Amino acid sequence: MRFMDKGQLSSEEIARMAEEAAEYMAEDAEKRERAEAKNLLEEYLYQMRRAIEVERKKVDDALSTVELMIQQVLDDQVSSARKFLDDLEGLKKSAKHTIVGEQGHA
Repeated sequence: MRFMDKGQLSSEEIARMAEEAAEYMAEDAEKRERAEAKNLLEEYLYQMRRAIEVERKKVDDALSTVELMIQQVLDDQVSSARKFLDDLEGLKKSAKHTIVGEQGHA
């Protein structure tokens, strides 16, 4: 049996404390890694939500325009076949440009 001063730690106590410190460091590293990964995922999800909200606004606006155009065509009792066909061609070109433009940004 060894007697020590009251303020002194034994080599076993020092070894135990060092082992505990190493365990805590590993736990801290895991917690930090988890928090960083979670933050990256959250940030990406918020970016996706913002992008979807922008696209939803575009779709809602386009749908409103189409609904208005449908009503105008249904109400139109005087336009010629040529005007309807010209409107159809213009609409097709506009839609093609919009669709191709959107796919080019993807």
